[in-house]
Amino acid sequence: IWFIPTGKIPHKSTKETASAFHRLNMVKLAVEGNDNFFVNDTEVVRDSFSYTFETLEELKGKYPDIEFTFIVGADSLDYMEKWKEPQRIFRCCKIAAVNRPGISNDKIAEKKKMLGNAYNGVIEIINMPPVDVSSTQIRKMIREGKSVTQFVPEKVIEYIKHNNIYKD
Repeated sequence: IWFIPTGKIPHKSTKETASAFHRLNMVKLAVEGNDNFFVNDTEVVRDSFSYTFETLEELKGKYPDIEFTFIVGADSLDYMEKWKEPQRIFRCCKIAAVNRPGISNDKIAEKKKMLGNAYNGVIEIINMPPVDVSSTQIRKMIREGKSVTQFVPEKVIEYIKHNNIYKD
């Protein structure tokens, strides 16, 4: 599994998120020691805003023999047609949508059908015990001084504290 932290985010302010540099370092710490995980800095080193379709096209160009699967939460699948150039995303890869709290299986199935028809997309639904937390909630908990140990590896928590990330 390749983890690709977002570089410059076009739709969020820098007050809401950590810098691309910090996100890259936190992901590296989070996956450290797992030989099945690889961190790719493609978006972080890009000077311009990061759009999923550009990253996927770049990876497809570099690795034409790999059949990529892009993993998203079902909450992201719910508005994927509003992403920049969604047809180009579906041309590059399959989508694996992981169920999320608040998105019913019927709604996921409906979105899968709609996106499949609209973009000739291949979408697989991955059912697993849902984790009822979002990155927004985790950042808020950190700002409020609450524990996030059940969601975030200890090395990442130490990094966040050391670099004073997500504090107002």
